Amino acid sequence: MKPQFKKSIVALIAIIYGWALLVSSFLKFDSLVKYSRLGWWRAQKLRFGVDVVICSHVVIRHPELVVIGNNVAINEFVHIWAGGGVQIGDDTMIASHCVITSQTHSIGVSLYRETLECKRVVIGKNVWIGAGSIILPGMTIGDNSVIGAGSVVTKNVPEGCVVAGVPAQILRKV
Repeated sequence: MKPQFKKSIVALIAIIYGWALLVSSFLKFDSLVKYSRLGWWRAQKLRFGVDVVICSHVVIRHPELVVIGNNVAINEFVHIWAGGGVQIGDDTMIASHCVITSQTHSIGVSLYRETLECKRVVIGKNVWIGAGSIILPGMTIGDNSVIGAGSVVTKNVPEGCVVAGVPAQILRKV
């Protein structure tokens, strides 16, 4: 849409409904979007605490098997495959383009699509998962840990560690 056209629409709405309504609608828009998105997730049987932010374009398969704590932020384009269950602790931040999967296919079978292995993923409290990271099935990430951007978590992460790389390795304690 051209900027001039947008300005014309805004001006027309202001003339018809008044500037006060227009301004108050814009001020409320962010909260309306946030709460309508959370309402939609709640209707999908996703369980979450208070002050949770789930940004647009987040995909959660099997939301009924996901439990999200309080004060959690899940940013754009995160994919959560929760067939085996996913638990996300309080105060956790998940950056954009991350993948958390609790399901995979068996290796060494004639047709991969005919098998599905499900292993629960547990993400502790106060965890920061950097952009583009991948958390594989069965992993546990301890409280107060940091997963560096672009990492692939193939082993459990102890509490209070910074990990990064492919596969993720412990770099240091927090």
